[in-house]
Amino acid sequence: MIYIFDSSSLIWAFRYYEEDIFPSFWKKFQAIVRDKRLTSVREVYKEVSSYGNSLSRWADENKDNLFTYPTDDEQHILQKILREPCNRKLVDRKKLAGGGYVADPFVIAKAKNISGCVVTEDGFNNKGQLKENVVSIASVCKILEVTCININNFMRKEKWKF
Repeated sequence: MIYIFDSSSLIWAFRYYEEDIFPSFWKKFQAIVRDKRLTSVREVYKEVSSYGNSLSRWADENKDNLFTYPTDDEQHILQKILREPCNRKLVDRKKLAGGGYVADPFVIAKAKNISGCVVTEDGFNNKGQLKENVVSIASVCKILEVTCININNFMRKEKWKF
């Protein structure tokens, strides 16, 4: 399985699994990166690269091999996603107007294109269950039949134990 990480799950990992406290988490995480089973999109890089923290440094170190530009196929999927009026709520117009980046539809398009699994915190409750009646990465993935999980379920899927 190839995992496509959204900004929210990367932020979660770097915020709550600090390397000096959870070294075994990072050893396993880096192994998945090395095995090319973890990827993301350039828009996620743009969202997290300016934080000025360990996530930003990690993103810079992995910029070229992890954060990809959309392929032609992904751009066609992206167009299909955004053609649906309800899916346009994935794009925060205030964020765009302020010069921010919007990665959500790009993450979904990449996952759909490569039959990967999206890892995001967007659209899940505290128990890792899909929030109903909310347009989110998770809800759009469900409609498009793209596997989508949060970071805790990612660790469960990989059978990580600490």
